[in-house]
Amino acid sequence: DSQDPVLITKWSPIPEIRERAIRLCWSVPLFIIFNKLYPLDVSVFSRDSCRILYISSFNFSAWAVAESMCVTLGLGIYPAESNPRTVVGPTDLEKYKALKGRSDITYNSEAIVNLNIPEIEMSDGFRSGIRSWNKSVQSWLALYVYSRANRVYRAELTMFVSALWHGTYAGYFMSFLIVPMCCSVEDIIFKYIPEDPVTKKRPAWFRYLYLFTLRCRGFDMLATGFLLK
Repeated sequence: DSQDPVLITKWSPIPEIRERAIRLCWSVPLFIIFNKLYPLDVSVFSRDSCRILYISSFNFSAWAVAESMCVTLGLGIYPAESNPRTVVGPTDLEKYKALKGRSDITYNSEAIVNLNIPEIEMSDGFRSGIRSWNKSVQSWLALYVYSRANRVYRAELTMFVSALWHGTYAGYFMSFLIVPMCCSVEDIIFKYIPEDPVTKKRPAWFRYLYLFTLRCRGFDMLATGFLLK
């Protein structure tokens, strides 16, 4: 895709980069502030959960820069009408073949979008939050590990591979192997608080209570595994 002549001669990456630059305008200052107030070396086992926030701001900034580099090189840029998805690329191949190389259409970088920040921070489920974080790796794991493994242990195997992808540090395995347990507990809770058949949402009081208690604390504990020395 990066060798498509239209991306080199006609297409401008500025609009796509602008979106990432706007993110950097708030994520970089937040990272600097939180890193100054709550240094990593004193954040482990701290009772102040704000110390975890610098991890998010750091990753939001790092991925904005990485995505901008890909956009500049023309990587992951496809016609918007071909419905590109992270890792997969164009999902409507007929549209892609018909539109490829044209300069009078809209292109986007959805194939390399690695974060859905609103879902990460405010989704009412553990699974939806996980899927919205590092979407490229999550998609790869879903395609090549989860979908091919035995149903009995596929969640545990997927999280094991995810931990191994990060490295052999014990904290990674502690963090990721707790995810299947969190998801199982979440499923049990959701059975007692079903979705409204019309709105497809659970009661507002429950969504906010769950978001700011079990879900957020669960993600805090996952982050702690990366901080242990």
